[in-house]
Amino acid sequence: MKKFFSFFLVIALSFSMGGCMFLNDDLRPTQAGFDGLAKYNPDGDPQLRPGVNVRIIVTAGGVAVVPETVKEISAVGDISLPYIGVVKCEGMTLVQLQDKLAEDYKKYFIEPVVTAHFVYQPGANMTSPWGTVLIMGEVGRPGPVDIPPTCDLNVIKALQLAGGVTPVAKKEAVYITRRKADGTVYRRVVNIDEIGRTGKNDLDIVLKAGDVVWVPESVW
Repeated sequence: MKKFFSFFLVIALSFSMGGCMFLNDDLRPTQAGFDGLAKYNPDGDPQLRPGVNVRIIVTAGGVAVVPETVKEISAVGDISLPYIGVVKCEGMTLVQLQDKLAEDYKKYFIEPVVTAHFVYQPGANMTSPWGTVLIMGEVGRPGPVDIPPTCDLNVIKALQLAGGVTPVAKKEAVYITRRKADGTVYRRVVNIDEIGRTGKNDLDIVLKAGDVVWVPESVW
């Protein structure tokens, strides 16, 4: 009974303090059940992973020795290129990939220069190199939403991309779960109803890859 009262006391305080606040681990509503789906993603340059597409060109002496090509990272984390064959690249950044390929191509060309770029088009059923957030609960299309190249995906925009919230959504208490490097999670409540009414976009938060956004059902 004490935990039940404590949870609703914290929620009440969150509404009085503005659009969002942090919650302690023991105050997370158990009916969400999505905490285990949150994934840690380190800051810094995005890493190559299966499904991501990269455009690669190799030049030597100012001449293209390997024509520009687009490669998708395979399910086992590699790509195949002319001359050097299969290259394991999962977990690398673009800079690390360029350095590795340049070293590999030295066996065939003098001072090769490798240029690699991500290839991504929203809405084209392509994997975002910048990752995804998971949207669950009372939305039109639950599931992953891609992080854009600008990495400025906030809660409001993510919900829009997920088809918007349903009529029974509890808009004053949307939960965001984020996993830390040590495996623990922290949670936040965002009041999207207040943001919509007041236009206070500063009450919104920018999401990170691996976050889980849960929109609960209103009980009233």
